[in-house]
Amino acid sequence: MRVTHSDLDHNAPTKSPMTLHVWRSGGLGDFIYMEPAIRKRNQRMILHAPAAYTDLWRRIGFDAFVPNETGKAPPGAPGLDLHWAVEKHPEDGWLDRVSIWEDIFGVPLGDDAPQVEFNRKRQDDLLELGGYRPGLPLLYYSPFTSCAGLGGRSSPVPVVNAMLDALLPWYNVVMLTQHPSWPDGLHLDGVMAGAATSDLKYLDMVASCDLCLSNDSGGLYVAAAAGLPCVGIYDHVPPWLRARRFPTIYSLYSRWPDCRCGHHDACTKPVDGTEPCKVFPVEEVLLALQDCEQQQGQVYSIWDHRTIPVIVPPTQAIRDVTGRSLVNVQKLRVLWELSRDVADLSGCAVEVGVYTGGSAYCLATWMRDKTLHLFDTMKGLPEPTEVDLHGQGEFAVDEDEVRGFLGGFSNIQWHVGEFPQTMPKGLKNVALAHCDCDLYESAKAFIERMVPLMVPGGCLVVDDYQWGPCPGITKAVDEAFPPDRIEVRTPGQAIVHF
Repeated sequence: MRVTHSDLDHNAPTKSPMTLHVWRSGGLGDFIYMEPAIRKRNQRMILHAPAAYTDLWRRIGFDAFVPNETGKAPPGAPGLDLHWAVEKHPEDGWLDRVSIWEDIFGVPLGDDAPQVEFNRKRQDDLLELGGYRPGLPLLYYSPFTSCAGLGGRSSPVPVVNAMLDALLPWYNVVMLTQHPSWPDGLHLDGVMAGAATSDLKYLDMVASCDLCLSNDSGGLYVAAAAGLPCVGIYDHVPPWLRARRFPTIYSLYSRWPDCRCGHHDACTKPVDGTEPCKVFPVEEVLLALQDCEQQQGQVYSIWDHRTIPVIVPPTQAIRDVTGRSLVNVQKLRVLWELSRDVADLSGCAVEVGVYTGGSAYCLATWMRDKTLHLFDTMKGLPEPTEVDLHGQGEFAVDEDEVRGFLGGFSNIQWHVGEFPQTMPKGLKNVALAHCDCDLYESAKAFIERMVPLMVPGGCLVVDDYQWGPCPGITKAVDEAFPPDRIEVRTPGQAIVHF
């Protein structure tokens, strides 16, 4: 006979002498999720679960632990078999997860945050995974249900590989498994990948990271309970992800608007017979990871802005210039990072080479308290040298159109004509200088004129560095600075700090 919540004493002021046995084979994330309900039950509770829960059961609110490798209640055993309770519950479904747990335990979850203790001193365990690169954040990436299982909400392996390619330049990517092996075809070069030998170790290793990306709710709950900024990738927007009890979760809604397959989990059912109907948009995820560190507890839709708020800068600024800027998303993200780095410095910002105004729009948005000086001929490139590959007059633009596009900013000052002849005599104290001028002489003049004006802590950024079509840019930068002064965070962009 199984006990239901109606059979239990809900109102006992102290722990009830009646013991509740709880059976579960896995579901660490679910235990994190319902920890407030376990705590509120105010009753002696014994967990029957696999040995992986050894030493962990106390942290998630239980009073005793009995190893049971199946985690399933024997026929007739008293207590709650959580497999049975969830899977057989008449309201089972991801859109009603809160009510299921509340009904099972007979206690409202409300907005109470989990009170799980974490040991965030597992950096040594993380470093043992190998591949750590100093200076990059530790990102826990959980694309598979139950770490490396391929059921439920798991991403297809090609999608995971594409995501890893995009994440690795920016993060130390941590992936953990408790399975014998990773899925076939997974590209783990450069990834800090390994096994968490127990659920306790897994819990603390995740908590020792800096942020989390997951489309498995278990990994997401663990990271969110530890206070990590989290991006959850889902093909629908579950109301339970919006709960204030998980204030660090930023949920990214990723179903294509024309998908009618009706699947809630990781859907690979083709719409027209050629492409999967569910696609994880890599660039949107990168932007969401940037935003989630600044704006926590938000739910956003990539496509359907009618029902869910749109994302605000820095993401929105980059979206606004999509298709307009030749500076790619990764380089724009670096410019945003640098704009944050110099935010507290006095001084102005400079851009030489405005073109259609994409990067200028972003800089003006992110640095509204600083004057942004814009330099461009508007008639295209000046005469090149023999080292350059671009021709005179390339990248000419309609000046009125570009000015109109940037007309909403009060912090912009225009200097139209050939640089450096258009430099005002009073220009000084430059906090951030950005060059996107394609030619050797222009880049050389930019560096020569800007270096004396840079404030301590400022940064000078040169686009198209070490990029094949612009050999003159690489020549100008390498002539001006020794290799140890030049930082490259993303290909094709040089940064020099002062």
